[in-house]
Amino acid sequence: MVRLIKMVFDWLFKSNAADSFDIFESKIDGEFHGWSGNTLFALANGQIWQQASYALTHHYAYSPNVVIYRSGTAIKMKVDGVDQTISIKRIK
Repeated sequence: MVRLIKMVFDWLFKSNAADSFDIFESKIDGEFHGWSGNTLFALANGQIWQQASYALTHHYAYSPNVVIYRSGTAIKMKVDGVDQTISIKRIK
């Protein structure tokens, strides 16, 4: 899945070589209830990320897969089962 997303980003933005998209996949460590302002996201790989843009969504899942990728200057996170993405920043 990660390879497919990277290929799509590379194809969409190949005309601008200055844009590079780092991408990786992990899981939320434990329960996920969505986000609501400054939500912290603890990942199974030990990283902790925090919501960086205001948005509100409710969705319950246990240890869902996430894809984190760079989009220009922003870092985005896509959670399996949630239609929206969220801007995030790394805390740890």
